[in-house]
Amino acid sequence: MGYPGNFYGCLFISCILLILTNVSIINLLVIALDRFFAVKSPLRYQKVMTMKKVYCINCGIWLLGINTGLIPIYGWSHPYRELTFCRFIDVIKMEHMVYLQFFGIILTSNIIMFAV
Repeated sequence: MGYPGNFYGCLFISCILLILTNVSIINLLVIALDRFFAVKSPLRYQKVMTMKKVYCINCGIWLLGINTGLIPIYGWSHPYRELTFCRFIDVIKMEHMVYLQFFGIILTSNIIMFAV
């Protein structure tokens, strides 16, 4: 991001970016699954998918996105050090980005969407 700032502020801003990315990708997955079930069984879909279930699914998406996005704050980040500028790669470990973000969320969601 290039903004001057302290380590924890930079970590928080980076985690907000991860949260919004996770929620967006998971929403795309849920939309694909929803449309699949709506096309597969259109007569049952109206009875099964109620507004209460939609609200619960949306809350679950946000809780999952928030929990996975805040993992660097819980400890899976670079150790504290003084920063001249706030940059994503200075606070978030690339192991987190590869293993959890890419393989766990992005690739898994894309494979499921492709299969559907």
